[in-house]
Amino acid sequence: MGFLQKITGFIIVFGLLFIFQYSGVSLSADDNPFDVKNDYFTLDNGLRVVIKRDTKDRNISLTAAFRFGAAYDIKGKEGFAHYTFMVVDRMISRFFKDDYQKILSEDGAIYYPQFDRNTATFTTIFNKSNLDSVLKIELQRMFLETIDPEEFESVKRLKMAEFLKWENQQPENLIRYNMNGVNNIFWEYYHKFEGKETDVQVARIQDIERFVRWYYSPSNAAIVIKGPVEKSQIVAKIKELFSVIPKSNIIPSSPVAFALSLDIIRLQYEEPQIKNPAISFSYRVPPVNHQDYPAVKIIYNFLFAGKESRFGKYSEASKIIQDYYNTMTDSGGPNLMGAVFYLPDSTYFDSITDIVNENLKEITDGKFSDEEFIRAKRRTQAHNNESLSPSNYTNTISRFLLLFPKPSDIGAWFDSYSGITRQSFIDAGRVYLANINSCIVYSIK
Repeated sequence: MGFLQKITGFIIVFGLLFIFQYSGVSLSADDNPFDVKNDYFTLDNGLRVVIKRDTKDRNISLTAAFRFGAAYDIKGKEGFAHYTFMVVDRMISRFFKDDYQKILSEDGAIYYPQFDRNTATFTTIFNKSNLDSVLKIELQRMFLETIDPEEFESVKRLKMAEFLKWENQQPENLIRYNMNGVNNIFWEYYHKFEGKETDVQVARIQDIERFVRWYYSPSNAAIVIKGPVEKSQIVAKIKELFSVIPKSNIIPSSPVAFALSLDIIRLQYEEPQIKNPAISFSYRVPPVNHQDYPAVKIIYNFLFAGKESRFGKYSEASKIIQDYYNTMTDSGGPNLMGAVFYLPDSTYFDSITDIVNENLKEITDGKFSDEEFIRAKRRTQAHNNESLSPSNYTNTISRFLLLFPKPSDIGAWFDSYSGITRQSFIDAGRVYLANINSCIVYSIK
């Protein structure tokens, strides 16, 4: 080998090592925005609080989060967590209608409530002159004791209308809905967060009031504030306002534990009105606070997510794939990652299955390049960085405060992505891409 070949080989190897090492930079506590242990405190009533001073932000972002998502529903009361969320949001929004009008009239101000499998969150981005008003609103949210009967009935009508909408949904749209809903095959107790129509129909106002008192309390909540705030002043104000709420003795039930299924499952839907048959490949993923989650999220970006992924590229180049859809639901609790391929006719099912299995085997056998792994790792960390935007940061941290045992675990979670090696990526693939962890759904005419 000549000198030029040797030096070229050295540059390539060194370059790959450099990229591999720094594709996910491990940040110090001062640099890691997910490290909140120095910004964290708890009140005697159990309320978890993070105050992050950031003078680069023009507005303040505040999220109040409660650990009461769909995973905490019980049989016979499916959808009651979401019912409670809607009632609380509507009552507070109506009671503080004038305050919200003033708060949201400012430039850049927004309010958005969110509900997922583990948490209910209420985020407001506002001018700092409205801080007292927003704190007053969130204080009242934790002080609710009774439910307005009119609001209770109004939410019931809305939820029943939602059930009717799904029943009348066009089959083409139902394909994705069904394929995202195969979780109920994998889990002893899994359901749509909207709940079960028969349960919601007979819901009593006493049930919702009990859930409000149990779950919308400081001991089951977190507040995260980020923006141009004087930290010491806000700490004093939080303690003064929220310490008056008594501690609840209620310990929330735990969602269904994560475990693997026993065998591969195949389902078939007949949808006579669809334009194209479809085949879906789904694989269960662990909750976001599970130790395997970072490696699995990289697998998702490697295989499914975006045009740079394996199947994204394949779908762009293929002449037979009519449409392609990928998803990863990862909001805590048992969830899925996977993809849906829309095809000219069902004769292509077998060939697509073979192609998917070949790509999965390349991961489990380690037959992929370092460069491809690094690109997927970078895309994953870029997605994590999206959580740093003012509209996402407080929402993310507040949910994580309720998901992780200790605040220091949040920063460690962010840093753990940089520690995912090629081998740990392969090991995760062998577990979570295995047949026992998968479900194939066919949707045909």
